[in-house]
Amino acid sequence: MALKDMLRSAIMEQFAKVQRDQHAVLITDPRSDRLLEEARVTLEELQALGVFEREALAGRRIPRPSWNAIYFLSPTAPGVRRIIEDLPAHAPLYRAAYVFVTGAVHDYLFAEFEASGTGALVKEFMELEIDFTPFESRAFHFDIEDATHQIYGVASDDEVDDMLAVVARRFRAVMAVLNQDPLIRYHDPDGDGSSLSARLAGRIAGEMTRLREFDQTFPRPTPYDADGPATLIVVDRAVDVIAPLLHSLSYECIARDLFEVTNEIVDGHRVEVESPNGTKLAVLEGSEEIYASIRHLFFIDAFDAVRTRVREFVERTRLAGNLRGAAGVEVLRAAVFNLPESLKKKERLEALVSLNTWINKAVMVERSLNELCELEQILCVGETADGQPAKDEEDIKSFFEEIMGKDTVQIEDKIRLFLLYIITLDCTTEEEREAVAERAGIDREDLAAIEGLRFFGIVPGKRRSLLEPDSPFTRQARKQAAAAAGGKPRKDGFAILKSLGLGMFIPDDLPASGRSPRTANPDQAAMEQILLEDYVPSSEYDAFDRFRPAVAFLLQDFLRGRLSHQSGAPFPYIENSAQRKRAAASHSAVRSRGDPRRGRGLVHNLPETAASVGQFRWGRGRPTQERLGDYRINGPPIILFVLGGLTYAEIRAAYLIADKYRREVYI
Repeated sequence: MALKDMLRSAIMEQFAKVQRDQHAVLITDPRSDRLLEEARVTLEELQALGVFEREALAGRRIPRPSWNAIYFLSPTAPGVRRIIEDLPAHAPLYRAAYVFVTGAVHDYLFAEFEASGTGALVKEFMELEIDFTPFESRAFHFDIEDATHQIYGVASDDEVDDMLAVVARRFRAVMAVLNQDPLIRYHDPDGDGSSLSARLAGRIAGEMTRLREFDQTFPRPTPYDADGPATLIVVDRAVDVIAPLLHSLSYECIARDLFEVTNEIVDGHRVEVESPNGTKLAVLEGSEEIYASIRHLFFIDAFDAVRTRVREFVERTRLAGNLRGAAGVEVLRAAVFNLPESLKKKERLEALVSLNTWINKAVMVERSLNELCELEQILCVGETADGQPAKDEEDIKSFFEEIMGKDTVQIEDKIRLFLLYIITLDCTTEEEREAVAERAGIDREDLAAIEGLRFFGIVPGKRRSLLEPDSPFTRQARKQAAAAAGGKPRKDGFAILKSLGLGMFIPDDLPASGRSPRTANPDQAAMEQILLEDYVPSSEYDAFDRFRPAVAFLLQDFLRGRLSHQSGAPFPYIENSAQRKRAAASHSAVRSRGDPRRGRGLVHNLPETAASVGQFRWGRGRPTQERLGDYRINGPPIILFVLGGLTYAEIRAAYLIADKYRREVYI
């Protein structure tokens, strides 16, 4: 199910508790306004509940002593104290109040509220577990704009712990809305529980325990419980520092990268984009059919799809105008009836055509992003566009200096490329870096971004080249991983993967010696095919999209049963999660795989042990027609949480993996 739909249900379920014997005014703050917009709660729906006015908490409000007030607010001290001011015993602004806060109110605030005597007029005081932003159907965030800095850039460990506590509480809200009490795994590259991911995972486990104690009915039973609980995988931004620097040329990624998207809902469906000339343009969001069909395409393919839609729209309009007689009258009647929707569709298509023009001009002319992206991909995957290894570092350096010297490349893009160059192919001294920055027009203040890499364990001038064959980001690395899983020898170990904290890419059954075992793995061909299938060029976009974010590999490895969790491995379970997993496995073992009550999708989770690698089980059942698109029937959901920020390219990867494996994935 879509997160926005679940949030909407949670909000409307609470609003329905308000007595409808009197008119009501809805009072909100900016945070709760955003939640209502994301949940697509319409004015008509509010009016059906008796809400005929909507006012801002911080604004000047008209006293309505005969009306009910619905306070829908964030759990903050100013909000609670404003309610107390609104409802004095001698002259309250409203007849009665219903208070719904998006998260837990601190004990001292609740004590202050009770001591005020305001409670006599409050008919309902509910702490809702909805303090998060579901900005897409499978993606959410917590509206913490400077999260990366607050986690990586602060000096005090106490400050980091405070931020982790906030994140864990808000994550609990996501689980409450999803109705999931997941098994918890975390990235722990050193195996000592000291990573940020491990610390956050422990806090989330504590919050889930408190949620179960607070709500004895959580999680509520569902028809999918027999498959076992969902799995949460916690990683932090340091697991992949390359993805945030790249320019992805898929339609949504490049649109959001180039233009200021405010996410401001206009009519329940649209967001606004700041155009190059400063005007606002309405653009569709993910729930819209047209946008949903093109958002993950290469931007040129998306242009073609939009042009096709425009031609179809024009053709239908022309045919309707040419019909005569009774048939023409019927068509005209239908056209008039559907006129509002037709006008909206026309407006959406016009908006997309305009956006296409801006994107094409920026990529191909104004910002030289086509050349920039070509170099970014070479740096990240270690191969040229035709699949040949990029061996000549001098040629790459020359290409880099050429791009950095272009006036059409913006300073922000140059900084991103410079950081990427340092991470992947750092053969520069401090003096050389300053010289490159001076030629590129990067001032000293912006050059300080390079020092920020130290927060992620990257020291300029001391990095090994990621263009070497055992880079986790190259196709060659995945090919060698496939060969190793089949028992073939390789030249080196996987030391660099461990040093980067990316041991997730190391096969669990890597032979101890460099020689092939006497008995070849009978599933070797299948293993190599399934590991390499993502690297077969599919379109011209492949030249600009050869890099795969670490989250894509992580999700794939989990769904294939290859995400290691043995002692000392990089993705262990929280202790109680390991116990629950064993119990769930024991329970599911007595169930028949042919259970007629549920369909089966393409792939089921494999047992996560070294011995299981290469043993595939393919479900032969398919969902019934009325349940197509409901991936819950194929297995428990997977929730991937990235502490410190997320990119649209990574969100795209999660969507594509979810659709490929027909599994419910939230990120």
